[in-house]
Amino acid sequence: MKKLIILSFVFVVILGVFFTLNLKVAPTITYFPIDYGTSFKSASTDLTSTLNQTDYKITWEVLSESEVPMYLRQDISLLFGDGELKGMRSQWRENTDLIRYSEEITDNHNQKWEAITFHYGEIHSGDDINSIQQMTANKLYVFHDGASFQSFQDAVGNKQSEYQASKDAKVMKKLLEHWQDLITHFHININEYHSIPLTDLANYQQKPFPTINQEKPIVLLDNYGKGSIKTTYYLI
Repeated sequence: MKKLIILSFVFVVILGVFFTLNLKVAPTITYFPIDYGTSFKSASTDLTSTLNQTDYKITWEVLSESEVPMYLRQDISLLFGDGELKGMRSQWRENTDLIRYSEEITDNHNQKWEAITFHYGEIHSGDDINSIQQMTANKLYVFHDGASFQSFQDAVGNKQSEYQASKDAKVMKKLLEHWQDLITHFHININEYHSIPLTDLANYQQKPFPTINQEKPIVLLDNYGKGSIKTTYYLI
């Protein structure tokens, strides 16, 4: 039976540098059993753009609201441009139901922007501690059409469809090349694994991972989220 290997383009080097350059102590998520009696009222990760002739701004916004205030709420979001990590943001609050934050990034290159967020809530009831989790994701394509920058999420028309197909192919080629370097370095037998990009994780909340039982995804995703937050490197 094949196992799962979920890799990001940034895997070791970039994240190692990222955490080395940001030596701040911050709370991390510890796994607690899932509470199926409550959930998120809403959760979203949004990418929008403000376009100019020579550059543009990306607004990266994260929002989540639990059904009730919780002992701890925390959202962790990763932003990628053409498969490379561009930002990582985390916000945590106690005794609240709402987390919301946003950030603007200025750029002047054609990019496929992708963001994925792990939304978390912790519930304390006597000696029992349970949790809720959800992942959301979004993407945005930005390109210069010769006169100014344009953006879209879902391609409309031949021009956008052709650009999306071309950009997806280039990003995947770069990702596969990086994966191959890591696979060789760590002596991984890729025939024993299913490869899934980190940015695709949110797609597996309601459907099973390859070879994994349908009832398991949310538990696996919770452990992946915990692992990605508590370790310096992505080993998920």
